[in-house]
Amino acid sequence: MTLALKAQGNAAQPECLKRIQKFLPGFSSNAHQLPVKVQVDAVMALRNTAKKDTRRVS
Repeated sequence: MTLALKAQGNAAQPECLKRIQKFLPGFSSNAHQLPVKVQVDAVMALRNTAKKDTRRVS
């Protein structure tokens, strides 16, 4: 999971936003069961995507 999130963050494609949000507790009901490391990687992937498309991430 972490490798996939890192790859999506490095690609910084706005199309990956829904996939990244599945790992964040505010957007998914089951995300709180994931390890904190996975959630941190999701935030970092979202941060990298925000650099490219700020309007859709905010």
